[in-house]
Amino acid sequence: MLVKKILKSKLIIALVAILIAAKILNSIFTYNVTPSIQKGLYIRDFSNRPLKKGDVVLENVPFDGSVKVDNEKRLKALGVIKNGKISKLKIVAGTKGDTLHLVGNHIYVNNEDYSEIFNFGGKDYVTLFKNKYDNYKLKQGEYIALSKRSQSYDGRYVDEGVQNVSNIIGRYKLFYISKSDLGYCYELDSKKIANDKLCQLVKRYVNHY
Repeated sequence: MLVKKILKSKLIIALVAILIAAKILNSIFTYNVTPSIQKGLYIRDFSNRPLKKGDVVLENVPFDGSVKVDNEKRLKALGVIKNGKISKLKIVAGTKGDTLHLVGNHIYVNNEDYSEIFNFGGKDYVTLFKNKYDNYKLKQGEYIALSKRSQSYDGRYVDEGVQNVSNIIGRYKLFYISKSDLGYCYELDSKKIANDKLCQLVKRYVNHY
């Protein structure tokens, strides 16, 4: 009887330890599987420096359900979508003092092109953005998250748009690149990918065609 109690207590302790370890790891690492930014494993950046352009942030922003999200039921069960908000990794494109512009259906931060805004779901997002944010200068405590990858659902859509930094859960850095997403060949510092055989193959293929 005593042996059984000891074994049970050890099992309970082990399970508790596993749960605690999983929670700690979950607060440090997150894996991005969506194509809107580089796929891969990201590690939490606990530094206290000010938010800047290029930072990868885990944000918790409005989600009204009008946009179809893959595995929405599962994401709700996991708490990724909760109380009308969704948590996701995005790249900061503008902070205090930066100005947003719309040229055609392309969104610019200062003079940098961040690709198109698409109309879908019965909404004219181009006009909505133009009316709300064209020539808008970001204020203290504001930021906008945008990806240069096409079809990223981010700040270019006014449902999310300009956000307050209080919506940022944390900052992250790319820790491990997923080889299933070769977009990094065009996004990272050329010095970092100079010896990457896959990237060299991609460049040869693109140049060939």
